[in-house]
Amino acid sequence: MDLRPFRKPILFYEKGTSSLVGEILARVTQHWKVNMGGEWNPGSNVHNTRKGYTQRSYIQLNYHGSDNHIFNIAYRLNRNTLLIDDDINEQVDISTKWALNQNYSIIARSLYSLLNDNLTEGVFGLEYQTCCWRTRFIIRDFLSDSSGERDKSLFFQFELKGLGKLGNDIDGFIERNIYGYKYRD
Repeated sequence: MDLRPFRKPILFYEKGTSSLVGEILARVTQHWKVNMGGEWNPGSNVHNTRKGYTQRSYIQLNYHGSDNHIFNIAYRLNRNTLLIDDDINEQVDISTKWALNQNYSIIARSLYSLLNDNLTEGVFGLEYQTCCWRTRFIIRDFLSDSSGERDKSLFFQFELKGLGKLGNDIDGFIERNIYGYKYRD
């Protein structure tokens, strides 16, 4: 039996209020679109120093052209209301999967923290494919924890189209890291 005293949950919002969340998507041309969204909290922050504030927001510009060309650039703001000074984490995210020609493509992502003035995650890769097979390698450098410790990973994949793949699940990794990418056989 647990004899510790019951602890009330910490409320990070005022009772009776809820955040307003919204998103807008505009297709500017056939290949370009703009997304923007955010969360506005009408209540007070945990330290009662602010009433009504933006909890998080983003704006993103996407290019998805023909012939396997994808480019994204985004700005994100996320307010940490648990800290006394309400740290605002601002990030710039640039990513691409760009076919250089019929056989070669590059894969890249840079996630940069404006608050910490450092690269949170960097990804660079190269893909080579023919009609029957494809191979890829990706190098990833990222912050593994809040102490600033960096980690590096190397992904490799070889695929016989229509038969199977050997190595890391690079398609899933790219789908999670490059907005607009979808694997197609």
